[in-house]
Amino acid sequence: MFELSDEKQKVLDTKGNLLVMGGPGSGKTTIALLKAKQIIESGALQKEQRVLFLSFARSTISRVEQHANIVLTKPISSNLEINTYHSFTWTILKSHGYLLCSERLRLLPPHEASARLADYDQDKKQEINRLFEEEGLVHFDLFAHMCARLLTKSKSLSTIISETYPTIILDEFQDTNTDEWVFITQLGKKSDLIVLADAEQRIYDFRGADPARIGQFIETFFPTIFDFGTENNRSNGTDITQFGNDLLTGKNKHQKYKNVQCEYYPILKGNAQFYLLKIAVIKACKRLKCENKNGWSLALLLPSNSLMIAVSDCLARTQKFRNGRMLPIVSIMKLQLKQPALLFPRYLSQD
Repeated sequence: MFELSDEKQKVLDTKGNLLVMGGPGSGKTTIALLKAKQIIESGALQKEQRVLFLSFARSTISRVEQHANIVLTKPISSNLEINTYHSFTWTILKSHGYLLCSERLRLLPPHEASARLADYDQDKKQEINRLFEEEGLVHFDLFAHMCARLLTKSKSLSTIISETYPTIILDEFQDTNTDEWVFITQLGKKSDLIVLADAEQRIYDFRGADPARIGQFIETFFPTIFDFGTENNRSNGTDITQFGNDLLTGKNKHQKYKNVQCEYYPILKGNAQFYLLKIAVIKACKRLKCENKNGWSLALLLPSNSLMIAVSDCLARTQKFRNGRMLPIVSIMKLQLKQPALLFPRYLSQD
């Protein structure tokens, strides 16, 4: 059951532009859905108007949709549109892109984009623009940029979108790049913006996420600010969130946390250092499978992409040893062993 703290109740009681800050599990998504529910039930929306919820990943959208089915009834959920930034902007471009390009617009898929841009290491951006202007091919990187141009060029289109979506919820706002920010500033001229952000979590630095983005939103739209701090509804009563935050800054050393167990491993040569990690993952999978018969998940956090690739390779492959071999994770889990093995040899299948 989701409990409304005083700070969360204030979100429901406040109108206009809002900035909701908080870490994972602090309740940002839930309060945003409750805010949407309140707006819809209040009768503030006219016929064909909807509340728009935008986020980045399809997996996130699926999770939000599942959560919305719990929070909202079917008649209410029909007035809530949940979409990705890319899908929403592509819909606008498909319908109104003729205002920017005389060619019929077509999506430029990633594999085709890689082939087309292979010889343009220094001038990729220029070639992406040429493909749009001369051939009507739309690269993913152009979605937000071209939509911002459309809304700037056509006041009628800007008005139509704002009248259709008088309230827009922007999830994972800290990950927006410059083009998406410009697009959002156009949306915010006539629509109320509810921004959900975690200042300590930026996944898309590689594509232009800027730590100054939250400050830019405050300076531009003067929102009412709410900070859920370290509230944790996913693992309430534990120190898991605090451990994660401390791990990012190195403050976790020599500290003890509730419901957090740390195991330390010796430094080994080559890929051997991953074998102990694989054993730990196998043990965790078996334990979770026994304790949670209705479904479970396991997250493996690594500090770099190169290490992530190496560990993934180790988990997916068979390791051979003198006295046997260690199977891939998927193969081991298919064995459905009832008790977690504690000794290294038990993870090996004999040759």
